[in-house]
Amino acid sequence: MSKTVELSATVNIRVPSGHTVMAESQAAVRERVGNYISGLLAGLGMPGTPKISWSKQPSGSQTVEVSINGNPARLRYTTANSPGMPPAEFSVLLCEDILRNRLLFIGPEVVRYISGQADEPYRQWDEKGRDSVARTLIAQGFGLQRLRQFVPPADAAINTPQDWAETCIGDIEATQFVMHAHPSQIDPDDDPHDFNRLIESAAYFVDVAFKIKGIPFPQMRGEKRSDFAPNEMALQVNDLIFPAYPIGDIASENLRFVNFLTANGALFLNRGSVNFLLDSLEPANPNLLALVRSRFTTDFITAVLRKLAAENISVRPLVRILEILVSGGQDVYRQQPNVSEAPPLSETVHLVATDKRPDQLDMADWPEFVRLNLKNAIINRALPHFDEPQTISCFYLENALFEKITRFEALASKEQETLLQSLHRQIAADYLTPAGKIRPLITSAAWRKKISDLIAFEFPETPVFSLQECLPRIVARYDKMISI
Repeated sequence: MSKTVELSATVNIRVPSGHTVMAESQAAVRERVGNYISGLLAGLGMPGTPKISWSKQPSGSQTVEVSINGNPARLRYTTANSPGMPPAEFSVLLCEDILRNRLLFIGPEVVRYISGQADEPYRQWDEKGRDSVARTLIAQGFGLQRLRQFVPPADAAINTPQDWAETCIGDIEATQFVMHAHPSQIDPDDDPHDFNRLIESAAYFVDVAFKIKGIPFPQMRGEKRSDFAPNEMALQVNDLIFPAYPIGDIASENLRFVNFLTANGALFLNRGSVNFLLDSLEPANPNLLALVRSRFTTDFITAVLRKLAAENISVRPLVRILEILVSGGQDVYRQQPNVSEAPPLSETVHLVATDKRPDQLDMADWPEFVRLNLKNAIINRALPHFDEPQTISCFYLENALFEKITRFEALASKEQETLLQSLHRQIAADYLTPAGKIRPLITSAAWRKKISDLIAFEFPETPVFSLQECLPRIVARYDKMISI
């Protein structure tokens, strides 16, 4: 084992000069942000003490910007445009956004540090492979400390860094799900509305969430934290602790908890939990499971389910998802930009954005193929956005803007930045429909994921659908064009 070294992550937070969080009286709030970042990195096994700086933007700038280790972080639109927001509310949003940008803390120095700390099996991979292992663990909420003294079981099938990372993550029993609070909240008492009632109701919602979302969430436990204020609580998944916030009434906390499960379900899907789901299906579907296991690894299925869950698509119809997967990989059709097409008549066709052979389909293609054929799940995802029965009012892209997005990577960095700012500003201007529903964006199937990636951080609650996955059962009313 190498000696301990100091690797200090740097977080630079720049806010408009008049932002409420910069007032002298808000020093404690800024300190809380710093304490959260330190706790987040400690839980994820990141070495060193982070260096956190707050500075004012040049005159005229009205947005909050954050960089982590010199790389710009993507913030929610509400976080970036938050002058006048109460400092306590802003600090929670900011901490949540830093958590969502946690992969920016992984760099070559951290990977080299881990290599010196981990045992020989980890060092079998080259630097790119080691980086992939670290990113997989951090993305799933597991700390780098899990690499220390981890030796894969002798019978483990490990051919890639991804295999190694999934084996390190382990089975569902290893997943931690904790609610932190001050001891005065957790210690038994006669209060019928206290923190312990929240834990009891959380157990109920975990069960309901499994029946609706199909994700085997583990039961949650309470943990005492004397460093918390008496009215604070925080949730933890695996080694990933979320920002603390004041405890509200039971009804609002139950709603918050349901939203938490919905937003973070992908964190609970790993090799162990997916094997559990597959094993539970096998007695009733032996032939399907035999075919699935002959074609796909558990890690492949896990990756597909994670990508679906990350966009709030229920994996409850798992049998149907597996049927879709085994039907794919045969036919590929390149969908031309700006061409409106009906959904394929065959369930074997992958709609792709570039010329590909079937053997070139990758993990960006397969979840989109599942979505295209998972009609009921898409309708359920769209249901909260219906203005009228089976009808959504949606954004659509001007042809000139869509054409630029299709070649986004080839644009100069300044042009990319300008395009994104315009895209985000126009979504924010018409974020809600006249009926008060969050307005989705609809585009073509081959480009759906690319466009979703361009807005997912800034507008995590804005869904992006493809016309092909909605037809013929959802009526799309194109009422707001996003232009260049």
